[in-house]
Amino acid sequence: MNHDLKPWKLLESREVFVVPRRLSVSAHAVELPDGRRYEPYYRVDLADQAWVAAVTNDGRYICQRQYKHGPGRISLTLPGGIVDPGEEPLAAARRELLEETGYACQHWQHLGTFCRNNNQYCGEEHFFWATGAEWKQEPDPTPNLEEIETVLLTRDELTAAVAEGEAPVLGHLAGILMALNRSVPGPDA
Repeated sequence: MNHDLKPWKLLESREVFVVPRRLSVSAHAVELPDGRRYEPYYRVDLADQAWVAAVTNDGRYICQRQYKHGPGRISLTLPGGIVDPGEEPLAAARRELLEETGYACQHWQHLGTFCRNNNQYCGEEHFFWATGAEWKQEPDPTPNLEEIETVLLTRDELTAAVAEGEAPVLGHLAGILMALNRSVPGPDA
């Protein structure tokens, strides 16, 4: 393994496109470890997001089906969404779970935080595992473009849905696979 690898040095950065609270594109000038200058190297920053793999006391995974315009189809997803400025990712995950599904969980564990794209960055996705989910209220998703169907799936049903390609969005798929790696009491765990 080569331990002599060095990071690039950021020389300049300028925003070339911005949609407040959603997206910014920056053009970077960087110096490579061998001294060469490279520009423009574009970096895309999206708002950070928090996703929750939540499980009810009887072992059912709380998932959603909704249209996702990126893949252009109805997709199986996890509850979650944008981390508001100044908000902790765990607080965002709790808020989004309650708003989108009406469920709240007793026990929470951070599964990991990952960047969306290894070359352009694109923000961070925070994943949480939550158990003891109980229904508390009618869902009240943020009034926007979301039309969401909440579905409760057994471990076998969720595994089959993944195998059939129903979760085409990489972030959601990663969260679902991390959740399926957990040991859960329930009907078919």
